[in-house]
Amino acid sequence: MGTLHPSEIPSGPWQNIVMDLIVGLPDSQGYDSILIVPDQYTKMVHTMATTSTVTAEGVARLLRDNVWKLHGLPSKITSDRGPQFASQVMRELNRMLGIKTALSTAYHPQTDGQTERINQEIEQYFCLFVNHRQDDWTEWLPIAEYTYNNKVQASMKVSPFFANYGYHPRMGFKPHTQTKVEAVDDFISRMKKVHEELESVLKKAQEDMKQFYDAHRREAPNYKPGDKVWLDALDITTDRPMKKLSDHRLGPFLITKKIQSHAYRLKLPQTMKVHPVFHVSKLKLYVPDEISERHPQPPPPPIVRRGSDDPEYEVEEIVNSRIQRKCLEYLIHWKGYPTKENT
Repeated sequence: MGTLHPSEIPSGPWQNIVMDLIVGLPDSQGYDSILIVPDQYTKMVHTMATTSTVTAEGVARLLRDNVWKLHGLPSKITSDRGPQFASQVMRELNRMLGIKTALSTAYHPQTDGQTERINQEIEQYFCLFVNHRQDDWTEWLPIAEYTYNNKVQASMKVSPFFANYGYHPRMGFKPHTQTKVEAVDDFISRMKKVHEELESVLKKAQEDMKQFYDAHRREAPNYKPGDKVWLDALDITTDRPMKKLSDHRLGPFLITKKIQSHAYRLKLPQTMKVHPVFHVSKLKLYVPDEISERHPQPPPPPIVRRGSDDPEYEVEEIVNSRIQRKCLEYLIHWKGYPTKENT
């Protein structure tokens, strides 16, 4: 439910980037995770070996040493809601650098399908080349990045490498032949043409994706604060033993705020330890029974458990609280993280 809202087309290469962590990998030279940073304009990606406990300061160093030094500072960074990305340190750093931040919407995979596809391709690449113990993936990571960036993307008709630099890298063991150096004006003109064609292709790809997506979707209902809605329970893991016998919807819950045209904040019980913002496709308007005798009591609030594939962060201490727009917010110190990672 709800039509597709494509992300804005970036103004140029490396202006809008995404950050994501692949976690749970076998230990390799002290690393167990990969920081993935794709550029939404050229689809080029940089990969960095790291750990699942990397701090916001560590992420900033990785970006400085592997992305910013090559492409400059971006205008916008999209990421998930892990402490590494949503911490006060990262927010303040981005504010000082003039970088706009965006956190992905809960339980809506279309928010960042590109990153998910990149993750899958890199993991598939590792399946072909890592050793039996799977502990040498760090040695293959640069080659995996190079291979991905030199692969022609169907949506762009060129490789991310060519989209970013305007030429194809030398491959294999073919002898290197000397070529005439291009004039500066010709090079700039060629790069400008590549970027113009790329922007046109990206726009067409987004239009095609939206048309395909919307053909299978109804127009999203327009909810407002004060409405009560049911919440789809498909992506929420509770403490009940069998999902088939559990409620297929949770609530009803009160809408407290409209975040965007396709996302709403709900008032959830304390037992539901999930981010309270959901895509409109996960919501359905609650309509009370008009017959006074038929008002069944709603089920008790579920006790939510995070899925085994999701990173789980343990609360060490509630440091502070405040009233923000009539809502009580808490400042949390996460176990195993320094004070500057509080969120």
